[in-house]
Amino acid sequence: MDELKKTAKKHAKQQEAAAEADKNELKNKVRKILQDSLKNDPIPESLQEREKFFVDEVARADELLTKPGDENEIHAALAFYRALRVYPSPVDLLNIYDKSLKPPVLEILRAMIVIEPPPAIANIMGEAASSAQAEAAANDIE
Repeated sequence: MDELKKTAKKHAKQQEAAAEADKNELKNKVRKILQDSLKNDPIPESLQEREKFFVDEVARADELLTKPGDENEIHAALAFYRALRVYPSPVDLLNIYDKSLKPPVLEILRAMIVIEPPPAIANIMGEAASSAQAEAAANDIE
């Protein structure tokens, strides 16, 4: 009986370690995708371009959500994040996202916000708070 308990404990620890490794891999993947997107596909500056950009990004996100797979969830969250960056009232949009997005997509989106807070949100949070929270929350992707 002791051998069975040891085996079960060992198996549980292995599963826990694998889950932690998956979580870290996802966190790193999300960070890289976000940083690459911001670097290679800049956010438009003019109001007209920003409005069109917002509509296009939300439409792209919605389309990605109709397709199965973790990769589509990450890219949908990225599109929602990019739309959030240009939205004039990001707190209102976040409330809409909270009510309408599936938990995995919402968690990825939140991680992106923590990794690179959109300017309007960074102003609300204050630069010191956003820096301190960024590292803590980036470690909390589930």
